[in-house]
Formats: sequence, C-alpha cells, structure tokens
Amino acid sequence: MCSIGLHMPFWGMPIGGIFMFLLMLALVYFVYKTFTAAGKGAASGCSQADTASSLRILNERLARGEITPEEFERIRNILRS
Repeated sequence: MCSIGLHMPFWGMPIGGIFMFLLMLALVYFVYKTFTAAGKGAASGCSQADTASSLRILNERLARGEITPEEFERIRNILRS
C-alpha cells in the first residue's frame, strides 16, 4: 500500500477535509434553524393560534361527552397557563 508521512493512505487527507467541511456545514445549518425557529415563537411554547385550536378541540370533546366537565376545567387551566 502506498502511504505518505505517518502511514496515512494517500486518500486520507482529501476525504478528511471533505468530511470536516460537511460537518461544519451541518453545524451552521442547525445553528441557523435553531435561531430562526426561536424567532418565530417556538421558544415560547405554543402560539395563540395553537392554544385557540386546542381549546376548540377541548370544547368539542366536552360536547361529545368524551370528557367530564371536571376534566374540561383541568385541561383548560393547563392550556391557559
């Protein structure tokens, strides 16, 4: 086998360089996605639209008799907090 320097195959340096470049690109991508998602309200949990949708579904479940009024109040208080 042909080797250069400290017994590293001749293809080791280019492959390692490409791998490091791809690793850095992935890191930049995940940092970008994290900060853009945080700016859209993801860091604060649910948006008002999500809460309104959840309350609408909760009201429908109460109307269908799937949950009791006590369960409704407990879940509604959780959603509003």
